[in-house]
Amino acid sequence: EAVQNPSFAVFAKRLAGEKVACFDPAPVLLQAKADAPGRALYLKTDTHWTPEGMELAAKALAELARQTADLPPAEDRFTSSTTQVVTNLDDVALMLKMPADRQVFTPETVTIRQVRDGAESWRPDAEAEVLFLGDSFANIFSLAPMGWGQGAGLAEHLSLALGLPVDAITRNDAGSFATREMLAKEL
Repeated sequence: EAVQNPSFAVFAKRLAGEKVACFDPAPVLLQAKADAPGRALYLKTDTHWTPEGMELAAKALAELARQTADLPPAEDRFTSSTTQVVTNLDDVALMLKMPADRQVFTPETVTIRQVRDGAESWRPDAEAEVLFLGDSFANIFSLAPMGWGQGAGLAEHLSLALGLPVDAITRNDAGSFATREMLAKEL
């Protein structure tokens, strides 16, 4: 069962009342877990999802976007042929700041699929018709300093699933408030 903020249902209802689509990845992830109970959709000792969980969410978000927005036809310029194996110590272990001789957690290894725009690395496109606002769940496989690779995050995979360029405003801390504040400053 998904753990939700107690006010989520009210929030989603208010958005629906304003004709704003709300995407909740929980049902998609719960169904994927039910279909394959051993499937790892979240990193073992990290507060973030696995590449597979993120890609499932990106595909479902793209479907919702296609259903609710008048988007241009998909282009065939985006690919995800580049894979990279990444090993990192999860964020819970890093936040504990344990001495090296007292590590409780072992590093975890995942395979990410980097998204390409033709021959180039995927980049946000300021002229795109889709604007994505995200936090560390969007960045975990996008930003090399997070330790889980780069070029393979949620915005990239949303672009791949839509077959369209996507612009992105993301920030790791302060959650959705920070990205909305960044958007307001840009506007």
